[in-house]
Amino acid sequence: MNRICLVLLVLSPLLLCARPWQFKFSAKISDQEVKAASLSGTLTGAGKMVEVKDGTVCQLSKYSGKIKRGTKLRAAAITVVDMPEDCERFIGIGADWFVSCFLNGQQVLSTEPGGNHFTRISPYNHIVKVKFKKGANHLALYIRPRLYQWKFAFKIMPDISMLPAHSGDRARMIAQMFPPANPGLLRKELVHQLSCDSAAVSCQFGSAVICGVRFRAEKDGQSKIIWNTLSGKRIARKIHRFQLKKLLPETVYNYEIVTLDTNTAKITPVSSGSFKTFPASGVDNSFLIISDTQVAPDIRQAAVKNMLKLPEFGKADFVVSLGDVAENFDNFEMHYFNWFLNGFYRKNQLKPLTIVKGNHEYRGNGSDIYPEHFGRSYYSFRHGDVFFIVLDTGEGGETVWKPGHHLLYTDTAQLLAEQQEWLERITASEAFKRARYRIVLAHASPFKYHAKFYGNTIRKLAGKFFFGAKPAHRIDLWLCAHVHYASRFDPATKNMVGFKFPKRSKLKVDADDLADINFPVITSDGPGQGGEQLSVTSVKVSDDGINVRITTPEGKVIDDVIIRKGEAHHVNSSVLEKLF
Repeated sequence: MNRICLVLLVLSPLLLCARPWQFKFSAKISDQEVKAASLSGTLTGAGKMVEVKDGTVCQLSKYSGKIKRGTKLRAAAITVVDMPEDCERFIGIGADWFVSCFLNGQQVLSTEPGGNHFTRISPYNHIVKVKFKKGANHLALYIRPRLYQWKFAFKIMPDISMLPAHSGDRARMIAQMFPPANPGLLRKELVHQLSCDSAAVSCQFGSAVICGVRFRAEKDGQSKIIWNTLSGKRIARKIHRFQLKKLLPETVYNYEIVTLDTNTAKITPVSSGSFKTFPASGVDNSFLIISDTQVAPDIRQAAVKNMLKLPEFGKADFVVSLGDVAENFDNFEMHYFNWFLNGFYRKNQLKPLTIVKGNHEYRGNGSDIYPEHFGRSYYSFRHGDVFFIVLDTGEGGETVWKPGHHLLYTDTAQLLAEQQEWLERITASEAFKRARYRIVLAHASPFKYHAKFYGNTIRKLAGKFFFGAKPAHRIDLWLCAHVHYASRFDPATKNMVGFKFPKRSKLKVDADDLADINFPVITSDGPGQGGEQLSVTSVKVSDDGINVRITTPEGKVIDDVIIRKGEAHHVNSSVLEKLF
C-alpha cells in the first residue's frame, strides 16, 4: 500500500496559534500510533502544503485518491497549537465517518464506534472542551471513512467574548456548549411497559431531586404515592423510573409527578397525565413498530413526523421501538429523546411505549443510562389474551478483549443465562399457557443467514422454548429488525420473501433453521441495504388472525399480509420477491 502524506495549513482570523497540519494516509495506521504521536509530537512523513480556512470542510479524497467501498485506508493528522498560558478552549470536529482526537497523549473525543451521526460534515458536529497547556500542544487525529465522502472539518473555537454579539458562531456555540440550565422536568414523562395490570413511568430532571409518582384510578380510586428509593431511603437523582403494579385492567389512571423539598417537607406536583391499562381478555389490539433509525437526525425526525400522520397511528394502542434508534449513544438524551422520542408527542401526549433494546443501544459512553430510563431490557406484558415476550438479543458478537472495543463492555453469555431463567418462569405461567396469541418482539432475527453469532445466540436463548417441529411452546409471530431489509418468512410454505438486490442475491438458509423455525418471522426495513430507507410496521390482532402491514413512514405499502394459524399467509399486497 503506497502512502500519501499531506500537510494542511489552517488559518484562523481569530486564533493565530495553530501551525500547519501533517496528514498521512495509509491502511496501516492505528489509533494507538496516533495517540503516541500526540505525545511525542512526531508523525513521520511530510507532503504538500495546502491552505484551508479554519472551520471549512476539506475534501480529503483530493489528496488521498478516490476511495472504494470496503477500503481500509486511514488518515492520521497532527498539528501543534501554541498557547500563551494554560487554558480551556472548545474545539469542533466533524468527519466521514469515525474520528478520534488526542491532545498531548490523552484522548479527548471519539466518535467510535457509532460514527459522526451527521451526514453533513461540519466542525459543529462535535464540540468538546479541552485543556491546553502553556506553550506547544500536540493535537492528533485518527480518521476512518464510511460514507465515501472522505471529508473532514476542524476548528478551534474562539472565546465567545471575542465574537460579535450577532455572529452565527456565537449563536451556535451558546446553543451547543451552554444549554440553558433547567433544574426542573426536562421533558414530558414517559408511560411505557403498559400491561393489563401494570405500567412504568419514567422522567428526567435537570438537577437531582427526590421524586415520586402519585396515582389513582379515575373512578373511585384511592390516591397512592410511590417514591424512588434505595434500601428504604428516598434518593435525589436526575432520572427516575417507577413501576406501578397491581393495577386494575382496562382502567383509566390519573397520575402526578411530584418532588419533595427536604428543607420544607413540601410535596410539589410538577407534571400530570393519565393512561389506560390494557384489557384482561379479548384479542383485539393494534400497534406500530419503528426501528433501525440510524440515519441523520433530521431524517429520523421527519420519519417520526410522517409516522404520526398515518391513520394506523391514531388507532394504535401502543408504539414499539424495536431497537437501534441511533448508531451509538455517547449522548443518550440527545439521540434517544431529542432526536427520536420527543417527536412522538402530540398535544403533550405520548402513546404508551414498548421499548426493545437493539445491539447499538449497547454502544457509546452514554448507553449505560438505558436501564435508568427503561428498566430491565427483557420483560413480558399482556393485552387481553395476547401475550407479548420482549427479548434482549444483546450485542452482535462475543467479547473482544481489546482496549476500547465496544464488545469489551458486553457479556452476552451472562445476559442469555439470565433471560433463559426468566423464560422458564414466564412460559410456565398460567397467563402464557392460556394466551390465544403469543408474539415475540426482538431486535434480531432468529435466522443465522445474516449473522451466525446472532442466530446461534437466539438459538441458545429461545431454542428450547420455541424451536423445533414440536416445540415446547408455540408462538404465533416473531417481529424483528436489525438487518435493515424487509422480509417475511411463512412456515407453512417454508418460503421467505424480501427485497431482491445484489447483496442478498445469494441468500441461503441453514437446513436446521428451516426445520426448526416453525413460526412466522417478519423483519422491518432499514437504511443502507437497497430497500426503503426506513419503514413502519403496523400490526392488528383480531379473532380472524394477525394483519401485518409494512409501509414507508409516508404510507407506501411494502408488504401487507394476514397470518392465520396453520395456514399459508394471505397476501393483500406486496412488492417483495421470493428469496427462498
